[in-house]
Amino acid sequence: MTEQLEQASRPPAGVAKNAGAQVVTFALRAASSVVLLAVLGHLHGPTDVGAYTYALQFTTMLTFLTGLGMQNLVVREVSKAPDATRSWIDLTSGLLLTSGALAVTVSLGASWLLPHDNAGVVLAVGLAAVGLVGQTLGALLSGAFYARERMAVETAATLVAEAGFLLVGLLVLAGGGSYLGLIASYAVSRLIMPAALLRAYRAQIGPLRPTLSWDRARPQLRRAVPFCLDDLLTATYVRVDVTLLQLFRGAREVGLYTSATLLTLTLNILARVLNWSLYPRLSRTAGTDPVAFKATVRTSARLLLLVGLPLAVGPFLLAEQVQDLLWGARFRSALDCYLLLTLVVPIRFLGHTTGTALTAADKQTWRTWTVGGAAVLNVSLNLWLIPAYGFLGAGVATIITETVLTTTYSTLLLRLIGPFCRFSDLLRPALACLPMAAVLLLVRDSAPLAVSVLAGALVYGVAALGTGAVTRTELRLKARAA
Repeated sequence: MTEQLEQASRPPAGVAKNAGAQVVTFALRAASSVVLLAVLGHLHGPTDVGAYTYALQFTTMLTFLTGLGMQNLVVREVSKAPDATRSWIDLTSGLLLTSGALAVTVSLGASWLLPHDNAGVVLAVGLAAVGLVGQTLGALLSGAFYARERMAVETAATLVAEAGFLLVGLLVLAGGGSYLGLIASYAVSRLIMPAALLRAYRAQIGPLRPTLSWDRARPQLRRAVPFCLDDLLTATYVRVDVTLLQLFRGAREVGLYTSATLLTLTLNILARVLNWSLYPRLSRTAGTDPVAFKATVRTSARLLLLVGLPLAVGPFLLAEQVQDLLWGARFRSALDCYLLLTLVVPIRFLGHTTGTALTAADKQTWRTWTVGGAAVLNVSLNLWLIPAYGFLGAGVATIITETVLTTTYSTLLLRLIGPFCRFSDLLRPALACLPMAAVLLLVRDSAPLAVSVLAGALVYGVAALGTGAVTRTELRLKARAA
């Protein structure tokens, strides 16, 4: 049994290709967001960064209304029955066009009623809501290709949309534009995404015909309720800190908090890359092949710990250089919050793996209750900590919430499939981080940041090989996958 599990825990054929496509997809999104926010921060300071971030985060909390929880359901079901792709997408796209119009209206009304310290915030929220509708439709069309394990299609569409966003955004900022011009560029780029995907969908699957049949939609909407609640509650516990910071402390503190969180939130794309690539196979094996399911979960956990631990240690030790490069002197007061939030990277990685596994195993109700508890905890902590401690209190609330959430997910998955991770999966990369940390401490004050990063990565790679965190055979396989 152990040998069978070890053999099955190797990444399945094709996952490397899809994970590579996902790496490029999320890297493009991260690059445009990080570059444009950093330029906005250098040119206009924390207040504009805060107003831009608030508009995006506030509308993202309405993802449950634009998406209705359908994307995860569509991917899971279409991966089991690819012939039903058009039926699912036609029905769901009709629903999402309707719910998207409602989401724009709700976001504008809510933003108008909530107190704000900037006259342009309501307009920014409206533009961000339009972008959210486009992003949701793009995610639905991407889901059709996810389920068929053709993730490179989304990558090509993302390249077009993000290149446009980056180019237009830089031109807007170079011309003296503020966060409003940047968020208008964002909204347009989110509409380009589904347009590009629609061409690929028509060519590879068939014409899209959005339908609104309530008789057909009603049972699927009932099935999507746990996913929809999960989206609502996840968005609440992830995004509510920014909303409360805006209400209690204003856009400047939101901007400082953004400078502390942006890198840690961006790094979470690595977990999404791997787990979205594995999700169709997890869905197919959850009820039919428990050995393969458990082995795939372990593969994800092991690889993400291998990557996540150095991505916590390295940015922690290089914090001052990273913050100065990205944001400049006006954001230095957020350094302590950034140091705290680097610790959450491997915790979030493991939480993403265990949460995805629960969804694939049709235990989304367990996940919904867990995320609901996390949302209540996070809102309570933020209401307590933000008025007194500002963005630093929001950072502490994030660490506590993520730790509790990941612990609960892991406990539920342990109950479902038994032990899915070994202590050595954590110990070996942790040991490999020690020589990396020593090198970074030696060179960080005398070498450029790029040199420090490269030296740390090389030392960690050699140490990971020496501790057995990665074997020579796996190294060759990973080189091919890369």
